[in-house]
Amino acid sequence: MFALESSLDMVAHELGIDPLTIRRRNAVTEGDHDIQGSLILEPRAHDVLDLLERESTWNAPLGAGRGRGLSFTLRHIGIGTTNAQLLPQRSGHIDVRTGSSEPGMGILTVLQRVVAVELGLPFERVRPSRGDNRYRLRSGVGASRTTHISGQAALIACRQLRHELEGGLPHCRSCRRSALARQR
Repeated sequence: MFALESSLDMVAHELGIDPLTIRRRNAVTEGDHDIQGSLILEPRAHDVLDLLERESTWNAPLGAGRGRGLSFTLRHIGIGTTNAQLLPQRSGHIDVRTGSSEPGMGILTVLQRVVAVELGLPFERVRPSRGDNRYRLRSGVGASRTTHISGQAALIACRQLRHELEGGLPHCRSCRRSALARQR
């Protein structure tokens, strides 16, 4: 962020634009989409920039040896795409495959709990694991965001699997009916 924000300040300086103004001109607004095409819900960028300008007295002159700066970014929760696959086993276990990497946030535990609660199973009957690149998380890893995206994909997969099983759809020969879900 430091490199990005510093570069934006340099661009603003070269163009003769105030650093706050250039951020305001480029801030997301209602109806904007992220790089993956997901709609940005309830953007607050302009509200935050207005508050910053007002509370920091941005346009007030500064004394000698004084400066000011700002850094601004988009933080989103729950926007992204990943897959979750449920594989019922003859033993009564459910194997859960995910593309989410696990840098220490506990996503496999989250998925185990989501699937167990949604399907009414004991936790020990749900076995989450990392899948291969077919299950990759396409939005990057981001703690609470990954929890939301992967958790929602698992929840959708549970509901699809329940619908298939309750609907009397024929089971595949290996009893490995799977449901693939994408959270967007």
